[in-house]
Amino acid sequence: MGICQSCDVTAAAAAVPTMSMTAKVVLQDGKLEEYTRPVTVSHILNKSPSSFICNSDDMELGDFLSALSADDELHPGQLYFLLPVSMLRRRLQPEDMAALAVRASSALMNSCRYPVWLPAASCPASASPLAAAPQRKRDRRRRSSGGRSFASSLSSIPEWDPDPPS
Repeated sequence: MGICQSCDVTAAAAAVPTMSMTAKVVLQDGKLEEYTRPVTVSHILNKSPSSFICNSDDMELGDFLSALSADDELHPGQLYFLLPVSMLRRRLQPEDMAALAVRASSALMNSCRYPVWLPAASCPASASPLAAAPQRKRDRRRRSSGGRSFASSLSSIPEWDPDPPS
């Protein structure tokens, strides 16, 4: 049963239009930047020169992290991390992997789903911080809280005895 369900999910994910596919970069402060157009690693590193970019798919527990080349392009649908250069000299420990997983999960959950729009001709540092996302979510929650009450409505069920005592 689970296999069929995952096939359905895979088919649904494949049906999502490619416009919604973005390259996602989890920043050191836990924020998420999404890029709809092709962007190079060097463009992102201009804002953080003491950092490097790595692809989440290339991370192996116990191995050294590998930095992407400055000329590499970020691919839509991939998740990348912007990490301090000091992490290049260490092996990826379970604690590091767990911290990165939590950071990525939090960034994806807090993302307001507004990708960074880059002009077609050039790629200036116009990445908008996603600071407005938490405020939007709080407003949405406040509006939806006036819904139906979930008070329990329990009652007793009378028992029926086919052979009543005489």
